[in-house]
Amino acid sequence: TVGLAADRVTYNSAMSACEKSGQWQAALEVFDKMRTAGIQPDVISFSSTLNACGRGGEWQRALELLQEMRQVGVKPNVVTYTSAIVACGLAGEW
Repeated sequence: TVGLAADRVTYNSAMSACEKSGQWQAALEVFDKMRTAGIQPDVISFSSTLNACGRGGEWQRALELLQEMRQVGVKPNVVTYTSAIVACGLAGEW
């Protein structure tokens, strides 16, 4: 190993890659590993994971992430809300 530690940018990049490749389960795994590593997710972390879940048909999990981010004090932005709306729309729940 090289001995480099992952930081928030590394985790966010991984979640974004999962989102873009349609791997919502992998995005959630990276999100969980990030928190386990003691790194607080930011709006990018939540938005990428929320969007991955939504595009994977997991609209309920996407909405849970939206609620969770509010509970931990991360302010949703327009990307976050758009991702939540798209998640519901794709599932016919809007």
